Amino acid sequence: MRAAAEREERTNQGERMTEEWLHAVEPLGLDASKPFLEVAPALIVVFRQAYSSSTRTAVP
Repeated sequence: MRAAAEREERTNQGERMTEEWLHAVEPLGLDASKPFLEVAPALIVVFRQAYSSSTRTAVP
């Protein structure tokens, strides 16, 4: 889970987030490192299906 979360965060910060967003969260010291995911007593993971293979269209 940690490796997947860190990969996703690197993609978010490197490709998806705008410069404005990155500047806004800069004071929080956020980065792609998520070591707490290995020691958390529980994790809740939420998934969203953004498309359907049967219709090949976006799902709202």
